[in-house]
Amino acid sequence: MTRGSGGTEQWRFETGDWVKSSPTVVDGTVYVGSYDDCVYALSASDGTEQWRVETGDSVRSSPAVADGTVYVGSQDGYVYALSASDGTEQWRFETGGQVVSSPTVADGTVYVGSQDGNVYALDVTDGAERWRFEASHDVTASPAVVDGTVYVGSQDMVGDPANSLVDFYALDAADGHQRWSHGTRFTSPGSATVADDTVLVATDSGILYGLAVGDGAVRWPVRATDSAEPTVVRGQSIPAVADDTVFVAAGSELHALSLSALGTDRSALRWRYEADLTISSSATVAGDAVFVGSSDGRVYGLDAADGTERWRFRTDDMVYSAPTVVDGTLYVGSTDGRVYALGAGVLGSSRDTRVRQRILGHHDR
Repeated sequence: MTRGSGGTEQWRFETGDWVKSSPTVVDGTVYVGSYDDCVYALSASDGTEQWRVETGDSVRSSPAVADGTVYVGSQDGYVYALSASDGTEQWRFETGGQVVSSPTVADGTVYVGSQDGNVYALDVTDGAERWRFEASHDVTASPAVVDGTVYVGSQDMVGDPANSLVDFYALDAADGHQRWSHGTRFTSPGSATVADDTVLVATDSGILYGLAVGDGAVRWPVRATDSAEPTVVRGQSIPAVADDTVFVAAGSELHALSLSALGTDRSALRWRYEADLTISSSATVAGDAVFVGSSDGRVYGLDAADGTERWRFRTDDMVYSAPTVVDGTLYVGSTDGRVYALGAGVLGSSRDTRVRQRILGHHDR
């Protein structure tokens, strides 16, 4: 695939409602959820439906696929385990609240949050509960599991978001005991990613935190915007790190920051790109480009080195779904109810920390 094919539509698939779920692509199949209550398996090559499974409510959660099983949450309060080949239900686990958190699978365990305020660790084979951790608030974020530690945030979903109390936790992956926590006000931790022994958390108020993996000590906060208004979509925007660069959304801007310069007296900003409206998805990096979705309905392909726009593709509604690139094809959902496959204009697959850590959509390349 060449750069010239960037942004060219290869296929589209129509679901029955919004697609905020981020696609996971494994063994030539795209797995994604929809607000029509269904989980879909689509052919990555042409978008043909292979199977669908109906849950009891909307599916905003992004599927995780491991060893032939699809794990996904539903707003009906259940976590589902489905056969990747035909969608047969293997087990389901009931939580006490909506599950918009995307499961993360590591070492035979499914880690997922619920709006009942708990983080759950479930056995991959039968869904048996290994442990649960009671957080201070709803857990809509998707856990990052790195080197035996689960990193996840909770947020107060009631009242004014600008005055909410929020907490971010590091939990032992084996038994769920709390290793450390970081609390703050006026912000809402989303999901995190880990790079260079630092946990990176983007917040609604446009602040990017760097927390030490060992004890949660604050290494740096960086305000990506001067606006007092919330700028990051709650629980959805995850920093993406590749080649010593952190790509993070703030309002209508995508910022590229030098990871090694953060917390020093050197300028960390490499570049910023402004979309027409709020950037509403997490970014992904593939080849020498970065890709992100916006509430203006577009998917943008930018040069990762300097932020130059290479292409843009317009859907018919907002793009909350985080793109996943596999072998030069970009897969993404839109609230127009469709899943799109687009030429990315680069060779290769997503290689940033978000995708490699399998936090919100992933692939098997």
